[in-house]
Amino acid sequence: MNITAGKAIVAAVLLLLFTSYTGCVHTDKHILTAEDEALLQATKIIKFELKDSTWRDKVSYDIYNSAKENLEKVGFKVVLADSKDYDAILTIDYNEIKGVRCYVQGRPYIPGNETIVKVKVNFSHVKLGQLIERSAILSGDARITTDQALFSPAECEKIAYANVENKFEFHSFFSYLSELIALRTGMFINHLKAKNPAIRAYIANLFGRIRYKKGLDALILALQDKNLTVRQEAAAALAKIGNIKAIEPLNDALAVEKSDSAKKIFKTALTDLSAHIKVDEKH
Repeated sequence: MNITAGKAIVAAVLLLLFTSYTGCVHTDKHILTAEDEALLQATKIIKFELKDSTWRDKVSYDIYNSAKENLEKVGFKVVLADSKDYDAILTIDYNEIKGVRCYVQGRPYIPGNETIVKVKVNFSHVKLGQLIERSAILSGDARITTDQALFSPAECEKIAYANVENKFEFHSFFSYLSELIALRTGMFINHLKAKNPAIRAYIANLFGRIRYKKGLDALILALQDKNLTVRQEAAAALAKIGNIKAIEPLNDALAVEKSDSAKKIFKTALTDLSAHIKVDEKH
């Protein structure tokens, strides 16, 4: 799993993720103050606690390093569970449970079992409390094809385990866990100022795909970015967010833009935003 692989996932999936995660904010306050938001954006160090167990010999999926790598890619520093210096805590509870017997359709059961994965993820800020909580139960496929029917029980279990492992790796909330945390803490806002233009362009695109309203002001500033791709992604994202506040900045950016391709995207964004206004007026 990695951040770049996420680009291949359709926008609807990421939008679903974002919609579901925003409903999982649990703090002592119903509304986060400006001071609270500043605390979130200052989140840099995450203590990672992993609890894992399996009915098999060992857990073969490297959960710790996979999650650690993804968190570091979006800018966090990950420290061990015994660390005393951290801003937030990520806890992953991963359990592999013995499932049903493997079988071939229409034939007796084969000695060997599938694996069921139960996973719970909790992300909490040291001062603001729980921010993200997710849980899932994933099972593989106990059915073995006819060609595999003569495999040993151990081989059948390996096939079934590979099925559930793939489901876990690409399960939406785990695949995008690092991105969800970065969004929740506001870290991605800062990424629109990253030195690498590829990162700035990717974040602008991401904000558009998930209609990230908190990124509005940062996207407006990105219209003046030195990099052409960043400017184009920012304009497209503003159109998707659909806030009329972006119309004037887009017109200003269009007036000074030299690239024909960017001008075309700016004009399309303005047309889309005008359509939003007409829809709002009807309602």
